[in-house]
Amino acid sequence: MATRDYDFITGPETSTLPTATTPTVSTDIVTKGYVDGFLGQADYMANGFTNGTISASVSSGDLTIALKTFAGTDATINDVIGIAFRSSTATTGTYTVPTVTAALSLTISEEINYALQGSVTRRLWVYAINNSGTVKLGASLFAYKDSLVQSTVGPSGTFTVDTGTNVVTSTGHGLETGDIITVESSGTLPSGISVDTPYWVTVLSANTFYLGAEPGIVTGFGSTGTGTHTLYPAGPRIVSDAVYSSKAVRLLGWVEATHAGAGTGWNAVTKVHTGAHNELLPDVVEVRTRKNSGNHATSGSNLVVTWDGIVRDSHAIMAGVVSTGKVSIQIPGIYEILAVVTFTNNATGNRRNRIIDDSGTVYAASSYVAGHSSVEMTTISHNVVSLAKAITLKVDALQDSGGSLNYSTVSSANLTYFSIKLIKSDI
Repeated sequence: MATRDYDFITGPETSTLPTATTPTVSTDIVTKGYVDGFLGQADYMANGFTNGTISASVSSGDLTIALKTFAGTDATINDVIGIAFRSSTATTGTYTVPTVTAALSLTISEEINYALQGSVTRRLWVYAINNSGTVKLGASLFAYKDSLVQSTVGPSGTFTVDTGTNVVTSTGHGLETGDIITVESSGTLPSGISVDTPYWVTVLSANTFYLGAEPGIVTGFGSTGTGTHTLYPAGPRIVSDAVYSSKAVRLLGWVEATHAGAGTGWNAVTKVHTGAHNELLPDVVEVRTRKNSGNHATSGSNLVVTWDGIVRDSHAIMAGVVSTGKVSIQIPGIYEILAVVTFTNNATGNRRNRIIDDSGTVYAASSYVAGHSSVEMTTISHNVVSLAKAITLKVDALQDSGGSLNYSTVSSANLTYFSIKLIKSDI
């Protein structure tokens, strides 16, 4: 029989391979130093899994993420990978440790471009999912808490539309209100929607929903189109090979890969990290910072700032509608929000900026700054707030009196920008 040494920090060494059973955590784990004879205590407690690593590759525009053994090979009945999961019952604290005994991978198709255009490198967090004792893989732009049960979306789904009610039907879609999708068709899409465009979902039932160019908006369809229509998840939800509801998950690591945009797909893997669970936690905080690269916009007494440049964008916590100057929150939680708007030198009136939503609710506002004939004026609004999923925020610049309102065109050092940082997620 083949043999293998296990590098346990405590407990006995074994010279024979374990059998492919589903182990449970032994009550004397501290004394024995292993879980039922093969899971090293150090691996189990730190990583949540043992004898496992992540690999990633790109082929024909598709990104494949796979789980491998320490030897870099697929798991087998004689070389298993064990993964510890919390209970799928939210109020139960016991852990189970299913084993992987065969090849396990997840393919993220080229169509899943997360509604972002151009060549962009994205970090995808990799999860194991406990589907009633069978381990599946999932990936997301966001590091969800594996101390909570989570739900996934499938990699794609077909849909039809009703031109009378504007209802979209996709059986067992698994979507939530506020999710974002993209669409394509083997023929012609229904009039009113286009490929490579983000659409927000408003769920009606397990099989039906509305689509909108912004959260809460209902898109009207002038025709049903031709051919088979397909939807793809484009937000930060965990994508797996199917819809799994309220399952225990385990965060395993992350993959950084480059997506070259529509028609090309995934074209390179830049980094792969398999790490202890605690090592991953510092990287969970997400930031989006957008700027107005010209530091100015057209004049007006009330003006919504538009964003034509990106300083840093994780692509995970929200989806941008750049042309309208809005961003839509995708992860509910506590956020730090900051807007800096610099105005041109002008002695007329007082200026300020606000961070507001579509209903006009103010989340942060700067003080008024008096105009000056020869000096640029900078306004800063800042707050720490609780934001729900699908809230749409924008920066509104105001002038209380006088003539036109202008952003600065003088100093490139004074950027006009909008930054949102997720401090603590609710998921």
